[in-house]
Amino acid sequence: MFNFFQKSTFLILLASSTQTFAQDSIQSDNSWHFKVEPNMMLPHMKGKASVSRLPNVHVSQSPSDFFEHLKFAGMLTFEAENKDWVTTSDIIYASLAANVKKIL
Repeated sequence: MFNFFQKSTFLILLASSTQTFAQDSIQSDNSWHFKVEPNMMLPHMKGKASVSRLPNVHVSQSPSDFFEHLKFAGMLTFEAENKDWVTTSDIIYASLAANVKKIL
């Protein structure tokens, strides 16, 4: 199993291996241009959470806490543009695993 340092190194290398190119000239045609870019995020949660009428629960999770339970994650930004229009979308997916103890 990867530890936090190995996962962080892998994600940094993956993010740095992708390239984004700036547009060299102003678009004069009305054709569509598409761009898909990977993203990276280090999640951090601190505060209170509640569900329906249940009491608030204090939550404090650092990025290393998330990486301990991370099975798979991915983030992409999609962009489509032409001379008059631009549309973007972010896609985020995460699969986490956790050990849950049954309390009776």
